[in-house]
Amino acid sequence: MTKKKKRKRQKRLLQKRAQRESKRRRVQPRTSAASPFRVPAPLRSAGIPDERTLMAGLMEIDTLGDEPEFADFTLGEEVVDIVGEMIAESGKDIQRLEEAGQDEEIDHKISKARMSAMGKAITPAVKADIRRRLDQLSRRLQREGQSQRASGLAAISQILDFPPFPWVLFGPVRDAFDDAVREFINSLLIHTAVADAAGVPLAELTPERAVEVLADPAVRQRLEALYEQDEAFREMLDRQSDQARKGLMEDLFNGDLTLGLFTVEELVLLNALIYHQRQLKESRRELSDEEASASETAQIAQQAFQILNTPERRQRWRTRIAQLEAKSEELSGPMQAALLLFRTALTEPIEDSVLMPLLVTAYLGEARLQIERVESDPALREEMEKTLGQMLERLEHDEPPLA
Repeated sequence: MTKKKKRKRQKRLLQKRAQRESKRRRVQPRTSAASPFRVPAPLRSAGIPDERTLMAGLMEIDTLGDEPEFADFTLGEEVVDIVGEMIAESGKDIQRLEEAGQDEEIDHKISKARMSAMGKAITPAVKADIRRRLDQLSRRLQREGQSQRASGLAAISQILDFPPFPWVLFGPVRDAFDDAVREFINSLLIHTAVADAAGVPLAELTPERAVEVLADPAVRQRLEALYEQDEAFREMLDRQSDQARKGLMEDLFNGDLTLGLFTVEELVLLNALIYHQRQLKESRRELSDEEASASETAQIAQQAFQILNTPERRQRWRTRIAQLEAKSEELSGPMQAALLLFRTALTEPIEDSVLMPLLVTAYLGEARLQIERVESDPALREEMEKTLGQMLERLEHDEPPLA
């Protein structure tokens, strides 16, 4: 047999052997390790989604924070303690590894600690909230005709209880956790700066002690000097202040924080002015589009707050704030912060650009609560209707609307 024929014969034998092996593998059951998200056949028949649907959902979870259903997602108050424990437990190990120059070990340590803490942050309440948001998103996508995305996210909702669920890949959870870490570190830096300026140990700087030391002009002067000299501290403090102010303004607007600055009559004023303007337009048979109406409403709101912003009322607001601050031990942190904002804004000389946004937001929040109370308080409804009628009568006679 020539070498050429021999090579051809060996090639045919190898091909036949490969075909037999391939056939044998197709017949034999698979023994390789299953994917952590592979769904067993009995569960698939019971309605649990298959791997393809799950994978489609997993491809979505990184960017779920862009969806309106997850716009206000948080991990709750418990995450602060979890982050604190994570930093305290891993801090010494990281310092030791830094001294040894083991950078890769540091990255591994941080990643492991982060994943562990993130898992602890997924409490039953948080998981239920995530499932609710996923279900809302899935229903919306289904209504919009995006059935494939809807099915994928519905599938994710069903496997949240699986132990290996990759929370670190779940965009809203990861972002909320990272925000909590940043907030904790920034808060720690601020508290450390206050403790250093006051000359007290950080462990002794309770919220009550912090209020006490910040009332000391010498401490405030040291902090102001640090603010001017340290650019990183200044930027971090500005960010924290902006975030805190934004949160307080949202709470005031939604009525979650209420200072009780306005009377029933004052809270009716804006509606009276708007209603009077509509009456005038109807009498002149004028029609306007939505854009013009919105502009007119803004002008009326400005008029209302010009009426309210008098020296007498500012003094009444100062008195009200002082009364609330006298009960500081009973007040929440956000309420104390809101009172500080108003007290500062009402300190002479008053800047309208600072005071007016606070007043407008507080007014709208209190008006919202008053409207909600009307539903269950007939006496309040009667008082508001009577007050509105009196105001409209005064306005018709070109008299000041408030008594």
